[in-house]
Amino acid sequence: MKSMTKQSGLTLIELMIALALGLMLSAGALMMFIGNKDTATLQEQYARVQENGRFATDILMREIRPAGFSGCGKDVTITNTLNIGTGIEDFAFSRGVYGYHHNGTNWVVSEDTSNNGIIESGEITTAPSTLTAVSPLAGTDILMIRTVSGGDCRVQKHNGASVSKSSGGSCACSRIKCNGPVAASMEFSGQCGLADGDIVMVSDCIDAALFQLTNVNTTSGTTKVVHNTGSSTTPGNCTKQLGKLYVGGSVMKAQSYIFMIRNNANGDPALYRYNNGTAEELVEGVEDMQFVFGEDTDGDNAVDTYVLANQVLDWDNVISVRLDLMVRSFRDNVLQVNQSLGLDRNNDGDTTDTGETVTNRRVKQVFSTTVVLRNKTS
Repeated sequence: MKSMTKQSGLTLIELMIALALGLMLSAGALMMFIGNKDTATLQEQYARVQENGRFATDILMREIRPAGFSGCGKDVTITNTLNIGTGIEDFAFSRGVYGYHHNGTNWVVSEDTSNNGIIESGEITTAPSTLTAVSPLAGTDILMIRTVSGGDCRVQKHNGASVSKSSGGSCACSRIKCNGPVAASMEFSGQCGLADGDIVMVSDCIDAALFQLTNVNTTSGTTKVVHNTGSSTTPGNCTKQLGKLYVGGSVMKAQSYIFMIRNNANGDPALYRYNNGTAEELVEGVEDMQFVFGEDTDGDNAVDTYVLANQVLDWDNVISVRLDLMVRSFRDNVLQVNQSLGLDRNNDGDTTDTGETVTNRRVKQVFSTTVVLRNKTS
């Protein structure tokens, strides 16, 4: 009988060849896995940038478009009885849209500092300390929006005797004409969603008045609101004289928003909105924001020039806002090579100036759009 030769093992050469082939297959599989992972990460970051950029742009467009609305047309005369300028937000409704441009050192805006009715060359003021104290990112712009919402609440009663300065009337606000009815209360049907401390505007489509509610009382389906002085609420009223009686007018809630870029709790830049002194983080990853304002200088309801906030000649003539947002990915080192992207911070038509271009390996995209102020063109 023939004897069977059995396999007794592998030679060293055969073992080395097998190990080499195994390492090659493993390396190929690993490289494929890493490549697929990097591609998925890149696509995810691009998608997040797109999503955040569109969301941030949509929010700003929605808030800018009705800026300056006072319940009726654009020619309503507004009396502001509030103690304005006491906090991070003010309710200076003479300007529906307002902004501060960062010039490399401070946030600045053109302002009629001489109070002669026009903004002249060199009339520039810096942002108040209450605004800079909340740490907006240097180099980014700040936007302020004032508007009202509602309008279904109709004034049924607004009684008050007429008092003037010459007959003993007094007014703590030098900017307000004190002649007119003294009436610290109004009545209307229903609750109207009002509460103590709300800042509201009453308008009859000819005139409007801005004030703060110091007491809201609803009994038997009728709401009575009081707008006295001396309240502990902020900012408070400097007078209870609204200039006229507003029977038949509409009461609407007034809103003053501030949009800025600042770092969130994680140290990442984000778009913030201040509403009634409360900071709301809206969109993470927005690292730069720039605004230019379209001015109608000849009264034909068309933009004649786009300028920075510190170059506006008359804020009442601003009828549109052009905004640019730079949005970045959450992760760094996503790209294989550095990406250079910039915003035209000084409005000279290019991004080649010092500090305007950012270079790194994050995914970034610039989102730009122009918004027309409906209340200024209708």
